[in-house]
Amino acid sequence: MKYRTIRRCNNIKVSEVALGCEGFLGKSAGEFKSLLDRAMELGINFIDMYTSNPDFRDHLGAAIAGRREKLYFRVISAPYGKTVSIFVPETLRKQKRHLKTS
Repeated sequence: MKYRTIRRCNNIKVSEVALGCEGFLGKSAGEFKSLLDRAMELGINFIDMYTSNPDFRDHLGAAIAGRREKLYFRVISAPYGKTVSIFVPETLRKQKRHLKTS
């Protein structure tokens, strides 16, 4: 797997291939975990998370338990018509680092 350095986020290295969420919707917790396990085996550490689906969030929380620090997330939302795109690794949240909105 190739990785890219995101300089404005403390030089974190994210996989060039991101794991999208659409394929996870409607999956059981076990299927969800199996898909994430395989992605991580292949070196994917970047999840593009766009959904607010409560089942997805619950399954994701269970699947990443104990390995949260190995993953990075891109979260997209549209408050007040603006798009916000951020990486949210735990280390950045602890530093209270804020990124610009576009």
